[in-house]
Amino acid sequence: MPKPQRTVAERTETPRSIIGRLGEVATELAFSGRARTEEEFDSIGEALATGKTPTRASATIFSQGLGTISLGELQAQIQQLPKNIEIEVRKLAKETFTGLDSIRASVEEAYHNIAIIGKGESRYGTLPTIGYPDFVALTEGRPILIEVKNSAKENTTVDGFQASFYNSLGKTVGVVIQDLTENNGIVQSQPRMVLEQDAQALIVYPRLKTWKRVDEAIDLSPEVIEGVWRAKQLGVIGKSPETGCSPRCPHHRFGIELPVGDIENAMPLPLIFARGTVSLGGDLDHHYLRNYLAKVAPSLMQIIWDIRFSNKKVPKEFEERLKQMIREKFGFDEDTVKKLFAKPNERTRDPGQEEIRKEEAAGIEPWEKLLPEKILNSIYPTAQGYGNRIYGLPRESARVVRKASEKLR
Repeated sequence: MPKPQRTVAERTETPRSIIGRLGEVATELAFSGRARTEEEFDSIGEALATGKTPTRASATIFSQGLGTISLGELQAQIQQLPKNIEIEVRKLAKETFTGLDSIRASVEEAYHNIAIIGKGESRYGTLPTIGYPDFVALTEGRPILIEVKNSAKENTTVDGFQASFYNSLGKTVGVVIQDLTENNGIVQSQPRMVLEQDAQALIVYPRLKTWKRVDEAIDLSPEVIEGVWRAKQLGVIGKSPETGCSPRCPHHRFGIELPVGDIENAMPLPLIFARGTVSLGGDLDHHYLRNYLAKVAPSLMQIIWDIRFSNKKVPKEFEERLKQMIREKFGFDEDTVKKLFAKPNERTRDPGQEEIRKEEAAGIEPWEKLLPEKILNSIYPTAQGYGNRIYGLPRESARVVRKASEKLR
């Protein structure tokens, strides 16, 4: 008989996620320069610890933060918890802000003029993946990736590996992308990035009143990545590469025999589609900036769309004012703005899936030996979309694609 399904009460946020959010909020305030005085920082911490309203100045600082949650929203989520859990979470809020207060001076002494500039992404060309550190900070022009762990104890192995992985993603053809920036106290939306510069990761433990720097990077050499892809591709056909693992490995302990095999290594499909797009004249830089503008200013993008495709005559002065605003507000260059307003017959080259498959037939051939045609046809659109997302950058997308392809040949 089937087991009866267990019903779980829905909840907006779990206590664990709220505790993590408390750590992020406190860290952002501590190192973004938004809480200009210790009194303002303490006022917000006290508000979260007691449920009271902070001073008007502190509430304004908080609501203008780079994060995606306001003080009122966080307070509401805490208030929705069962009373006994709410009391416990507010105690943890007090611990979190007290902890950040005690370690802030130590971090600032080690990193002069450190300032969180917002959320970021780290990428790696030969490994089609994105890392999401909690914050990106700058100290004297150098990127610092900050990961917040608002836990009761350190998980040395997992936390250290995560930070090392972020460090690895920031190397060679890696980038750190920064969407929001602060200018004279005003949060502005301008895509920026730091290309080919080694980042350094910090792990902050607010409740433990400690932090540590992670300089190590895990080995993500082309040989290692090719080995990973070979293992994945063999797994698709139910085999595995030869292993030299220890007797403690699960497949030894459980008496599982692994069918060993070998195969011609195939380049990751997202990279193949990105390379094909670039080869056929596609502009991944523009693709990124266009999607970015649609994400942060959808109503503005709708106006641009109406100008491009509507038969209505738009006054030239109005269009020029829009272009000037985009240049100033989002930092787009003249060429990008021109492409945004281009008419349908002037559109940027945007190669289709079939066209790319013909261009990259040699690169796709190893995948055709791995997967049936029906499955491949179903995953091609996803691979193309993911390739555009991974390799589309505010600038120099084609260069990153080229260098990644050269390393995996």
